[in-house]
Amino acid sequence: MPPESGPSSPFVTTETRVRELMMEASDDELLGMFIQTLSMIHLTWSDSFLVPEASFKSNDMATGSPTLTMASYIPYLASIASQTNEPLPEAMQDQARGLLAEAKQDLTVLHKERDRVQSLLDAIQSKCDDMAVRIEQYRMAIALHRKLPNELLSQIFRVCNPERVEVPWALDKPPWTLGRVCSRWRKVVLGTPSLWCNVEVGHTAFDDQQWLSKVSPTPLCVILSMTKEVIRRSGSLPLSLWIASHSNPCAEHYPSVIAELLVPNVARIRDLALTGFFEEIGMFLSLPVGLFKSLESVRLSCMGFRFKRDHTSPPSTTLAVLDSSRNLRSLAFDFRINTSYSLFRLPLHHLTRLEAPNAGLDLNDAFSVLGNCAALVECTLGIGAERGVQYGRDAAILVPELSSLDLRVSTAPHFFTVFRRLILPSLVHFALSFCARKSGISSHQWDSVCTSIVTRSGRLQSFALNCAISVAELEALLAAAPLLSELKTPEVEFPASLLQKMAHGGLVPRLRMLACKVERIDDACLDPYLNMLENRRLDTIPATHIADVQFFNNRGIVGYPRHLRKLCGNGWNIRFEIG
Repeated sequence: MPPESGPSSPFVTTETRVRELMMEASDDELLGMFIQTLSMIHLTWSDSFLVPEASFKSNDMATGSPTLTMASYIPYLASIASQTNEPLPEAMQDQARGLLAEAKQDLTVLHKERDRVQSLLDAIQSKCDDMAVRIEQYRMAIALHRKLPNELLSQIFRVCNPERVEVPWALDKPPWTLGRVCSRWRKVVLGTPSLWCNVEVGHTAFDDQQWLSKVSPTPLCVILSMTKEVIRRSGSLPLSLWIASHSNPCAEHYPSVIAELLVPNVARIRDLALTGFFEEIGMFLSLPVGLFKSLESVRLSCMGFRFKRDHTSPPSTTLAVLDSSRNLRSLAFDFRINTSYSLFRLPLHHLTRLEAPNAGLDLNDAFSVLGNCAALVECTLGIGAERGVQYGRDAAILVPELSSLDLRVSTAPHFFTVFRRLILPSLVHFALSFCARKSGISSHQWDSVCTSIVTRSGRLQSFALNCAISVAELEALLAAAPLLSELKTPEVEFPASLLQKMAHGGLVPRLRMLACKVERIDDACLDPYLNMLENRRLDTIPATHIADVQFFNNRGIVGYPRHLRKLCGNGWNIRFEIG
């Protein structure tokens, strides 16, 4: 809308101003004013643009052309050019051309001025960058770390370097990167033996993928030289060695690794982990008794035989090389051993962690080991034979500190007869599995006496069982374990009555992981479980959400049940294991 005319308005429309001038003019001037008015109105869109009031004079209409000041003419001309496509009057053509030429000249001057200013800005920015570098240098010159004593720097480096030193050297990782900062840091790194006493040899030196991709593996002599240099830098501190061999040709020289890395440092080795084929592990086990007196942790991982043999598993061997390791705290191995010879000669009274899932121990030997490990906290045992029950009815087996027990049984008909002798006052995690191929899971039934054994501590948090258990015993076990958070029973199908109690938090109110069996994967079988899961998520139910669910089934999935599809669509983590 055009602005209103009046003393307070600096602008009036062309038509309104023309009317005012016509009223002021004489009769002789009316004709010229009328013609000029038609011309002006013809150039506008009915009041669509504004002309400054001060630009018009009363005698302009008489002479036939309005006289505009330069300040008002330029926006006036711009308004005509942007709001109409009508031709410009001849009287204004020369003025427009003159303004065009002047504008081009002004633009050229502005471009030059812009380039000059930009050059000045670039120079200033360059000086700012230089000054920022100087500031950083000055700040570094007075930085606090320059005042730190070497002993404190050394301690900081130890905290910043928790990983092992790899061989071949990984120069893009600590402590190598720390030593390349400055000469002082290099001296501190080289003078800190604790940075070099945790060594890992083989995961890159003996790399299968490297060999299969036809990339030349690192020569054995180089590996040994690098490892010796790292060990030399560790001074006289205790050593932790992780040595792995794989299938490339360098691993065939494993005797050199044993002879040149282990034997010269037996007095210093505290933690030792060996991964390789049975021939290579056997070289370590055949070392003389009494060498490794300082060992505190041992892990032996066997990858089978390097060369094909008639038998498929390593022959029974002994752990006699560890007989003199009086400070042994952790022992892990995954092959069969001759327990009658060596296991009981080990310093079991100090052992806090024992992992032997494939040891194939005799039933009596396995529980005898538990009885001799007074300080045992974590234990995984493989039981694969039985020479007859030797424990009397009153022979209790107390393991006071044991918090995690994982038993894997392949052949032991009288397993529960011996298991009921255990006293586990600190048990938190329990798992019992039977090998189906050798023992036949269906032949084992959970003993009701064992329920009180695993729940005696009142702290049971995880329970895993893959044999049959009655509904009454399962309910009694769950009622005695209110802190239970993980439950895995792949051979047990929960009845509706038990699920109803779980749904309202009456049983296992803290359960977060559930794995169990279902007869069929359809709405009829799954609905009681899924309803229980949904009900536990209600705010009014005093129970935790079971976030991880796994169902075991032997028949396979037929279709996609509606209720299950709904929950999975809402983000529930529900998995199935078939077979």
